[in-house]
Amino acid sequence: MKMIKYLSMVLLATFLAACASSTPLPKSVAVDANNLKNEYFPIEPLIAKSQIEVPVNGNIVTKDIRTLTNSEKLAFLGDTRVVVTLAKETASGELSYLTGKITSEKGTYVAFMDYANFFIDDLTDGSDVIGRARVGVGLRLVARVKTKKRGVDLGSILKIGFAANNNELSGELEVRAIGVTSKEIQNLLPGSLPNLDESSIQRALEALAAVKTKIHDTDTSVQPRIMAVALNEENMLQRAGVKPDAG
Repeated sequence: MKMIKYLSMVLLATFLAACASSTPLPKSVAVDANNLKNEYFPIEPLIAKSQIEVPVNGNIVTKDIRTLTNSEKLAFLGDTRVVVTLAKETASGELSYLTGKITSEKGTYVAFMDYANFFIDDLTDGSDVIGRARVGVGLRLVARVKTKKRGVDLGSILKIGFAANNNELSGELEVRAIGVTSKEIQNLLPGSLPNLDESSIQRALEALAAVKTKIHDTDTSVQPRIMAVALNEENMLQRAGVKPDAG
């Protein structure tokens, strides 16, 4: 586990150097309506069509973010965060996002670990602003696990690894690059790792660290994505096409 700890520290320390659109939210997302306000939750990445203001010859002009060069896009992504979000899989197969990182009961959970450069943009229902979105590029580690008891800490990849070693859970990992792609990045990504153990965690961390170094390569295509969204009020769920968890 020493190598895992070292790679994790290196990844967090060196992290990524450096639109939301009117697209509705996916209907396959369930959220806890009682704890929704101002909480961001990850979604399957959507193409960002943000209209942003940039300086051109001393003037501020509005451009579609997709028309900027790779370096201009990366320079615009001024915020950097490492975020872990936990969701419980419901009986219908939807994800009910939780505010904590500890399992409340045994079952199937999905932990999203995002390492992202992003900016905040408005989220609309087609006419009115109803929330905000994190738009950017980065890396996402997804751990889908089945826990055997309540009270399991899924707040980091290392904690998940410890729980797996203690036979408290089983599952799989997936490593994704979001908004950045190249032949070299595709070759570095291990994809799905079906066995959640020390070896798979080490492979995942090594892949994340390696892909990070390729973000600014000239042959890397940069296309910011809507990575996570937050709605402002409970009564905006239906307007945004999000189905709250009835349970």
